[in-house]
Amino acid sequence: MLKEFEIAGYDMPCVDLAVNVDVFPKPNGGTGINAMSWQGGGKVATGMVAAARLGAKCAMIGAVGSDDYGEFCLRDFERHGIDISGMKTRQGETTSLSIVLSDRETQGRSIVYRSGTANPPYVGGDRGTNSDGVSVVFYPLMPHMWQWNQPSGQRKREPKSSWTPIPTHRK
Repeated sequence: MLKEFEIAGYDMPCVDLAVNVDVFPKPNGGTGINAMSWQGGGKVATGMVAAARLGAKCAMIGAVGSDDYGEFCLRDFERHGIDISGMKTRQGETTSLSIVLSDRETQGRSIVYRSGTANPPYVGGDRGTNSDGVSVVFYPLMPHMWQWNQPSGQRKREPKSSWTPIPTHRK
């Protein structure tokens, strides 16, 4: 069965633990937490969630580990309406984890991370098929922008330029 998406992302998503403090603690010091949240992370994954929130039909291709963080990533994509039929769960592998510490004083951030071992499926050439059963057809995309109109308080998207959907399917 062929599925078409406006945007398909290819990545190894991760989980971010975002922590905000007033001031970064000095070595051997401590500080209280202002806010903390668990979030899906990774540049491509974050872009897919943002596009889905704006109404684009999105799909994610990649891999997560068989750990709790991998399960979190998959459920987060589903919660945002992103198709995950191109995602693989790698048994015995791990999903990347980042702790993102930001402070209000400098509005800076520092990241400590553990890289996961769940590599995304290889997709090569113009048409890639691999042993994971994921087949992807890549089409060149035209520059695409959305214009949001709000007549009567309703959001409506209108394409400002043409685009080509990316069909993907699972064998």
